[in-house]
Amino acid sequence: MRTLLSFACFFVLAATLPLACGSGEDPVNQGSGREQEPPTWTPVATEIAGGVAKPPAAFATAPGGARVALGIGTYCWSEPGKTGLCIDAVGPVTGVQALTVTRGGTVSVPNPVQGAVIQKGAVNSWPASGPPLTSSATEMVWSFRPGTGTGLVGLISAGGIGIVADLPPGRYALDIRLVFASGDVSYGLLLQVQ
Repeated sequence: MRTLLSFACFFVLAATLPLACGSGEDPVNQGSGREQEPPTWTPVATEIAGGVAKPPAAFATAPGGARVALGIGTYCWSEPGKTGLCIDAVGPVTGVQALTVTRGGTVSVPNPVQGAVIQKGAVNSWPASGPPLTSSATEMVWSFRPGTGTGLVGLISAGGIGIVADLPPGRYALDIRLVFASGDVSYGLLLQVQ
């Protein structure tokens, strides 16, 4: 499915890019000696009828009820009537607020896709002791060396995924990869383990 969506996305982008960006030629002023305005770029997503499919927002909760929004990183997603889209992030993308849990506690991520089955899931963590690669008011993007993460136990159920925070005290960036019939998405969580 990922290959088909990637091809479809490439085809849509390749086919619409000349229309969205323009040719840079101004037929009205061509040869007039007047300076031409630079071509403008219109985001391709606004040119696609029906819109672009995006995975839904998600959140995580800790024992006691604390709740934080998750970031959305890499995904490949499709929906009926919308154009499928694949995005590749450099690393986990987390929200800016950390969720605090005691070591061995369970973090819950309710199923973000109403009525859908989580087909697979995987959770990896990295120490987030330094600053993120980039950040904004709502998210932080992390970059870690491949193969350096620690896998965590993710217990998948119809209601979502439970993640056992079996980590030493510290701050961590978690990558929570979930697979649905509509595609796959990596949600990111900034976790503070006490």
